Amino acid sequence: MRYLLLFLGFFLLIAACKKDSDKDRSNFPKGNCMVDTVKSNGSPQVFYYDSFNRIVKAITFGGGNNVITSVKYSGNIVVLSYNFMTDSIIFYLNEVGLCDSVITNSDSFLTKETYQYNSSFQLLKSQIKGKVSNQVIDEAFDYVWENGDLIKKIRWVNGKKFETTYTYNNAYINCLAAFEKGTSFLPVSAHLLTKTKRSNGDEINFSYEFNSNNWVVKVTEAYNNGNSVTNYSWKCK
Repeated sequence: MRYLLLFLGFFLLIAACKKDSDKDRSNFPKGNCMVDTVKSNGSPQVFYYDSFNRIVKAITFGGGNNVITSVKYSGNIVVLSYNFMTDSIIFYLNEVGLCDSVITNSDSFLTKETYQYNSSFQLLKSQIKGKVSNQVIDEAFDYVWENGDLIKKIRWVNGKKFETTYTYNNAYINCLAAFEKGTSFLPVSAHLLTKTKRSNGDEINFSYEFNSNNWVVKVTEAYNNGNSVTNYSWKCK
């Protein structure tokens, strides 16, 4: 599965509110408090919302070539388009606002992704088919959940199996869940991600910084050969 954080330009980042107990959610961002800016690798991205607190536009600033992502909602269909690219991404949502399928169309690729959920609307299976740079792609994924968290993703390519496992700190609640779901239209984990590990041994370790409200403002990802930093800022209506 590609986590379609198409506004952000980076893959799955599960951030959280710092809290000792899941039972106390008083420090969750209130309904009108949202992520305003995400800065990753020096390029800030600013988000704009409608009256329903849905993202309707994102601007990525950098090098004089600002990328504007426009988001239009029509019933169960969400369409993403860009200011200087012909690419389009169309999400088809189910009754709870999660993605049933995604069609991505550009000059170099055409793909369709489909998703299956359990009765709790946790993602169980997905598949991507199509062409990327004139090469056929056909991949399937299985997912395993525990305690509200995605703990394993299994990728199948040409009969070969590749696993990624996810480790969490259950003392930390994911207070960026609404933002993550709003940029991926996929279910997100309930707790703070601390490590991912692939079957080839590659690991990513996550560390966090919080503001005075205990909302996440910085995520550091430590890789085998370096690290990257993502900063978040918040605004309240």
